[in-house]
Amino acid sequence: TLSSGFIRREAGPWTLLAKCGDIGPSYQPGHAHADTFTFELWKSGRKVISDTGCSTYVPGPVRSYERSTAAHNTVVIDGQNSVRCVYAGSGTTVAGLTLRHGCYTGSGDGGGGVFASGAMGTNCLIEGCSTMSSCDGAGAYAKDGSVVVDCTFTNNVLNANNQHRHGGGGLFVYDAATRVEGCRFFYNAVTNSPSFMTGGGGVFFRSTLTAPPGGAVKNCTFVGNRARNGAGILGCPSIVEGCLF
Repeated sequence: TLSSGFIRREAGPWTLLAKCGDIGPSYQPGHAHADTFTFELWKSGRKVISDTGCSTYVPGPVRSYERSTAAHNTVVIDGQNSVRCVYAGSGTTVAGLTLRHGCYTGSGDGGGGVFASGAMGTNCLIEGCSTMSSCDGAGAYAKDGSVVVDCTFTNNVLNANNQHRHGGGGLFVYDAATRVEGCRFFYNAVTNSPSFMTGGGGVFFRSTLTAPPGGAVKNCTFVGNRARNGAGILGCPSIVEGCLF
């Protein structure tokens, strides 16, 4: 039934079982796979198309692959996994969105709730989201001059799994042109950080030789965020103004 998240259909000797529900229980996104619309198929009681399954819970390339869309019987589009909740491209405005329990299980950039590239987000609530494998930004990932205004990020958790990554429990900012203004970061966390380079319980601002300090964090409130390094902010925004920690 649809309420179970699965649908079963039979035709002659054929039996199809397809997934059509959430990626996993909202209270435990850690077991989620990027398997939207995956299916298994039997003929005369004998399975002819099977799911890959899960052979390990040890963080690494095998676990990342087995949780990816490519490891399931479904469609991969542009090399991306299927469960990033919102992808906001250049010129897009996302306003008044409430998003809970998103989980990005793939590889690459990240953004458990929202991935924004040159977009604006305003008056949004991002709550209880997470990322897996080597991704950043449990709540959201912003780049290419995105603007994040009057949004609330709460209880998002990035589990670094002792891998060398950047971080951003609430928000990860990739480039110098992105602005974060009037936002609230409550009780977000980066856990199991392996080094001083990983953290940013509230926000992580990326800064490297190719991405110099830049961007701005203005009039934001940070309460109860946790990380090994930079519980509120880790990184080098050019401007931190009017914020409460």
